[in-house]
Amino acid sequence: MKTIRRIIFACITIWVLAVTVAPKYDKQINAIFEKVLGPYHHEDKDVNTEELSTWNDTENDITPAPKNSLEVTFIDVGQGDSILIEDAGKTMLIDTGYWDAYDTLKQTFSDKGIERIDALVLTHPDADHIGAAEDIITHYQVGMIYTSVADSDSKTYQYVQDAIELYNVPVNYPQAGDTMQLGNAVYEWLGPVNDVDDTNSMSLVLKVVNGNDSFLFTGDMTGKEMKDITGDMSADVLKAAHHGSANEGCNSSELFDRVKPEYAVISCGKGNRYGHPHKETMQEIKERGIKCFRTDEQGTISCTSTGNGIVWSVEPTTDYHNGSSEK
Repeated sequence: MKTIRRIIFACITIWVLAVTVAPKYDKQINAIFEKVLGPYHHEDKDVNTEELSTWNDTENDITPAPKNSLEVTFIDVGQGDSILIEDAGKTMLIDTGYWDAYDTLKQTFSDKGIERIDALVLTHPDADHIGAAEDIITHYQVGMIYTSVADSDSKTYQYVQDAIELYNVPVNYPQAGDTMQLGNAVYEWLGPVNDVDDTNSMSLVLKVVNGNDSFLFTGDMTGKEMKDITGDMSADVLKAAHHGSANEGCNSSELFDRVKPEYAVISCGKGNRYGHPHKETMQEIKERGIKCFRTDEQGTISCTSTGNGIVWSVEPTTDYHNGSSEK
């Protein structure tokens, strides 16, 4: 009888600990188990670029989109970048915003039924682009990380590197001219071309072509990096460089001449201290008759490319004021 009582007491004690204590140390417990047993939710750690380009399995697919359909969501993460691409059941996340953007990303993924990120692109190591990457790597299956060779001595960067190592996520450093196919669309890396001592000028620049529709994702690309790019930068949709900044030639006349976009999307925080987007950038967009979308004014913005046209979730802004209180 004493033995039975002891067993019952032990079971109750374990249950109480599981309910009250374990959740507080969830990440640490997962780390211990994965150190001992190996990664659980990163089972495809040996995936390479070629395999990612030719995947045709359906085991982890999200509900497939219509053929040639590509959905792009510019997530409102405040003063930062995060763009979700859904391509025939495969997913790509370009940047993650600051660390506090994770809850927003988590809700976005939950709403869409996403449990896996096939390709996580970290354009460069600034905190407003990689801040939530540690949590993404920890809580989601990540098939491959594509990132710039630029590094940083920041704690945020180190946390991300530690998570990559802990979960054995493969890393690819794209070169200008490299191409890949995730779902139906074709992905071409245009930059950086040269290795320079400036993280913004080392931003990954990615062009995505879906049928007759095209997108250009620029990270914090500077005018210097843009001048080095020799590939075709023309695109229907331009993600404005560096949150709409006009500094360092980020969104110069030359950029708009090369891209010739019909649409421009600016990802920045409302009332940010940098005044993004800058007046000069907004003047370029207005004078060229480019349809403009802004996360600071319109929140999360999504569009669907059919391969022969792009449909947006909201109407473009009709107010081309800059990011300061002055209009």
